[in-house]
Amino acid sequence: MLTILIAEDEKNIRAGIRKILGEHFSAEIREAKNGEEAFQIFAGEKIDILITDIRMPQMDGIELMSRICESPAPPIMIVLSGYDEFSYAQKACAFGAQAYIMKPIDKPEFIGAVSKSIAKLKNAAKQAVEDGIRDILNGSKGYDIPLDISPARPFYFVFILAKKGTMSEVMRLETVFSNEHYTIERRENRILALVDERERQNLETRDFHGKLCLVFSAPCFQAFDFAEGYRQARTACFYRFFRDDSVFHYRKPERDIDRVPGHARLQELQDLVEHLRFFPSQAITERVNALFSFGGSGGSQGEYLALLHEYFILHITNMYREHIADNMYLTLTMKMLADAPCFSSLEDFKKRIVNIMLCLNQRFRKNSSRYAFIDAALDWIHQHFTENINMSLTANQVSVNYTYFSEKFKEHTGSNFNEYLKMLRIAKAKKLLKQGFYKVYEVAQRSGYNDVKYFLKSFKEITGVSPGEYQRAANHESSNP
Repeated sequence: MLTILIAEDEKNIRAGIRKILGEHFSAEIREAKNGEEAFQIFAGEKIDILITDIRMPQMDGIELMSRICESPAPPIMIVLSGYDEFSYAQKACAFGAQAYIMKPIDKPEFIGAVSKSIAKLKNAAKQAVEDGIRDILNGSKGYDIPLDISPARPFYFVFILAKKGTMSEVMRLETVFSNEHYTIERRENRILALVDERERQNLETRDFHGKLCLVFSAPCFQAFDFAEGYRQARTACFYRFFRDDSVFHYRKPERDIDRVPGHARLQELQDLVEHLRFFPSQAITERVNALFSFGGSGGSQGEYLALLHEYFILHITNMYREHIADNMYLTLTMKMLADAPCFSSLEDFKKRIVNIMLCLNQRFRKNSSRYAFIDAALDWIHQHFTENINMSLTANQVSVNYTYFSEKFKEHTGSNFNEYLKMLRIAKAKKLLKQGFYKVYEVAQRSGYNDVKYFLKSFKEITGVSPGEYQRAANHESSNP
């Protein structure tokens, strides 16, 4: 509960202030008859608002404010004074006073000053929660945020999206929130918010005349659920592509994620990205179209598209980071592609992926005519990557200076030689692990790794799991078609 401290040496005035506060505000009221007593109370408990007189015995209001301002979390301060002197008001403002009210107290003016102070406290508290939620989603903060959330009082992430180009409607929508909500993100065509159960019901029952779309996560019962809730809301944004509706709720897939229809094709996506330079344009388009030909129902479709989205961004960025950074079109297209809720349709999503791949492919083909030795080197690398090769040996194979080869190789592939070699070897290791015939040390050797420990480190760095975990997951998938 809000705590207000009244520091005033006149007993009757303290009683009058307490009466006004009690009639208009829900707060715990503490009283002090001088500045020294007020400071002792402040030192022992949290005070949200300080209402202080200027002239008091033992310690006046100015000194009290000065000492309180040295604390890391000073309260909002309202100053009362019977002395209409500018110097007092000036000093009070210097210490951050919210208001300076002359005696005798004008009741409406006083109520207004306290109301503004309370609103300021609420806004600051809300901002702190919103910042804390953003930090959780960014992975940069723990889960101790001042939010009353529990199994009995869940919260939901909701994307509020404009439909049919009515972006201006989204910006006005926030004014219709009637219950507790926290705005996490606001863009031209959408709002991302965290809402409580009452506000979820309020939004769902409103008629937005087909102009807006609401996408909800499953309920979050604790702050630990927020990262998953945010992922769920982003995943549920893909549900819009399968039915014409205005409200969507995240639904857990009917089966494990690695058994979602189309999941096995994600390896094909990785292979396509890694060997993009070798495919003609028509083959790239056909392969991407095949990735979007999947079955399933309910949440499984959205989960598959969310995984496809995540895999593509991960692998295209790992392989071609510098190529993308050097090209304004690719940079902007990747930025838009990373923003799942912005897709207007499934075709829009697919088109963005195809455009990025074709743009990169064309750049490689253009460079190939200038640096034929790179094509020859890549062909040789793909034939010998499981052997003990390095960049010096490769440069010698194509009779090019080591330094010049290194520069043009990175310019052409978007990664340095060792990174490229690592990606090829890990891709080979994945295929061997899926076959299930080999032990981990045998996979390492057959993939070009003589050092098993280095293989284990490299594999987890690229895939996020150990070779054993990857193999078990692959075996589970094959045994549960």
